[in-house]
Amino acid sequence: MAEADDIRAELKTLKADLATLKHDLGDLVGLMKDLGVSKGESVKSAFQEHWHEGSEKLKQKASAAKKRAKEAVDDTEEYIGEHPLASVGVAFGVGFLIAKLLDMRGRH
Repeated sequence: MAEADDIRAELKTLKADLATLKHDLGDLVGLMKDLGVSKGESVKSAFQEHWHEGSEKLKQKASAAKKRAKEAVDDTEEYIGEHPLASVGVAFGVGFLIAKLLDMRGRH
């Protein structure tokens, strides 16, 4: 009987250890879930911050490019106004060259 009592005592200890392990595992899963949510929030926050910075830089570069394009158009208009005959000559020459290139391409 002493042997049966020893086995019962071992089983009782084993059950208690399993219950403790189950409880600890539940706590661990809860902590991991909380950590995952926290980490996910920090990743989301970092992504939003980088997205905002990138979109601001893009807006600034687009604005600068628009400004440079407007300046180039204004400079071209000014040059044409100051040199109308030269502008007509250049336009005629460019048109003539394009026509010749297209004509040569059509023959091959």
